[in-house]
Amino acid sequence: MSKSKIRYLVLILSVFLMGIIVPFVPALHMVEIFILSIPILICLSMCLLLLPVALISKNKKGIKILGLSTSLIILFISSQLLSSYTVEKYQKYRCNKLINELETFKNTNNYYPEHLRKPIKGVKYSLLEKDGYELSFECGFFVTEIFYSKQGKWERHGFLN
Repeated sequence: MSKSKIRYLVLILSVFLMGIIVPFVPALHMVEIFILSIPILICLSMCLLLLPVALISKNKKGIKILGLSTSLIILFISSQLLSSYTVEKYQKYRCNKLINELETFKNTNNYYPEHLRKPIKGVKYSLLEKDGYELSFECGFFVTEIFYSKQGKWERHGFLN
């Protein structure tokens, strides 16, 4: 494999990994949402507008640069969406198993436990005063999913709702 192909591969993997990590680091997604979103969209728009021009004029260097730039921006955005979606589904699956365990505990002992025997990483359990509990987890980009036991349903709270 040539050095240039290795560089492209490293660049692509770096952008993908950054896209996966950014939604879950508050400082990073603050910067992205409030500072970088407009420049990223302008850059993507310019690339998408100039790419057909480069294709028509058969400018190989322009096609290569614009194609790579467009691909990296789309990869960055789609990897963020994919990671947020995956974490939401996985955490909700784990929480639903936990809900079944908590309800079984309640049926056996007539009360909910104060603390979880096996805490789930990233899931917060809060016992409520009047016979109930809440489970919550972060989905990324300031979005939190919360299960309210009294209502028996999930609600989504956060910035991008």
